[in-house]
Amino acid sequence: MNDTITNATVQVSWQPTDRQPNVNPTDATISTQGRVTWQITLPKGYTLQIEFAVKGGVKGPFPVNGQPDNPSQGLFEGAGGSAITSAPSTAADNTEWKYGVGVYQGSSRVSYVDPRVIIKNN
Repeated sequence: MNDTITNATVQVSWQPTDRQPNVNPTDATISTQGRVTWQITLPKGYTLQIEFAVKGGVKGPFPVNGQPDNPSQGLFEGAGGSAITSAPSTAADNTEWKYGVGVYQGSSRVSYVDPRVIIKNN
């Protein structure tokens, strides 16, 4: 068994001329107990919301753990120039989690894309 924990960094950027947020990589692969850090680049006045889909009655692979950027399971929020790091994943090996990346101006969503986090132990 490999005890190495694999984390991922995802770059998220958006400008008003973009059709949808740019997410790189669109498929972030981590191991069980791995974390994802989203690096956010947005113009002033916009915010980013990351929301995981419900799978097996659970919303996302990351527990809340009292993190201020994750006020409820599966939901993260941040502004341009910030970084959001998840808690360690509690999801099983060989699972995929779709999540939505929405750009907001106030309470209005202006752009959206839905990438994935893949849990895969080496």
